[in-house]
Amino acid sequence: MAAVALLMHDSLRRWGLKFTATWFAATDRHKVLLTVLAGCLLGVGVTLTSVGAGAIGVAALVALYPLRLPSDRLVATDIAHALPITAIAAAGHAVLGHVDLRALSCLLVGSIPGVLLATRATIRIPPQVTRTFIAIMLALVSARLFVQPAFTF
Repeated sequence: MAAVALLMHDSLRRWGLKFTATWFAATDRHKVLLTVLAGCLLGVGVTLTSVGAGAIGVAALVALYPLRLPSDRLVATDIAHALPITAIAAAGHAVLGHVDLRALSCLLVGSIPGVLLATRATIRIPPQVTRTFIAIMLALVSARLFVQPAFTF
């Protein structure tokens, strides 16, 4: 769903303007509460299942703020939210002894340069390309989760 939402971001924004303008006005006072509830659900999901806060968070932010968050701010807001949530969940699992430090070290050796390269690239590529890359990645991960025995990378 998150992959489809990202690919349809511009269409969803236009649809939001036409179809839900009155709904937004009526529910605007509840937006803070809905955002807090979405954050709570994301925190539970990340801690229990390691489901990406980014994948579900992007979908939640697109639904709650379709007119206010362009792609670059959407990704940045979601990452800024995912970082402390993931760190807190990771700390809890580390205290319980559930972390494989060797695997973690290998992931970090690759991830840190990847993050630095992607951050610089995001500035230069159009938002539609960024959304498409994210949507493809989310679709592949989803396919892997749903069809795990028959589908391999």
